[in-house]
Amino acid sequence: MKTIKLIIAFSLIALMPNISSAQKVKVIDGKIPSFKGERSVLVEFAYEDMTVGKKDEVDYVAEKIKEKNEEEASSGEAWHKRWVGDRTERFEGKFLELFNKQVKEKGLKASASTDKAKYRMLVRTTHTEPGFNVGVMKRPAHINIEVDITEVGSDEALGTFSIKKIPGTDGMGFDFDVGKRLQEAYAKGGKTLGKHFKKKLLGN
Repeated sequence: MKTIKLIIAFSLIALMPNISSAQKVKVIDGKIPSFKGERSVLVEFAYEDMTVGKKDEVDYVAEKIKEKNEEEASSGEAWHKRWVGDRTERFEGKFLELFNKQVKEKGLKASASTDKAKYRMLVRTTHTEPGFNVGVMKRPAHINIEVDITEVGSDEALGTFSIKKIPGTDGMGFDFDVGKRLQEAYAKGGKTLGKHFKKKLLGN
């Protein structure tokens, strides 16, 4: 029992730098327009050219499907369906929910479907670290995102935000499922970006 407690303690200490260095919103290109007076913003999500761990997503997915199928026939395909489906079913909704909680008092609402918005946010996930949780040891997931601000109907970015190492972990420790961990990362990403909008882009 004493050995297990020590393992847990050292595991938590090792994770602290990853968590504390996260959530810095930076403008990496162009100039972000003011959103003061805006009532809606269109949000789209993209995952092309994303890396997973130390691999390109294509290679990661291929290896994971093979690994799962070797454990149990057809389980690889089921895993891949969840891997892709979680984006619309879990991640994107949480991002929008937490973003909107931050900007609601300023009168702005982010939505995946609106015909009134002047601006669009394209949220591009550039890197995903799935993390793991095996009970006595865990490593939080994290994501890196870049957010292009464009005018609706245009693909030309006016400015681009970057947020790196957004951690994904359940405070109660019940994030054994990778989808749960990543859902928490997207929730944190939406909250972080929403705070930035409220403080920097929506006026007093």
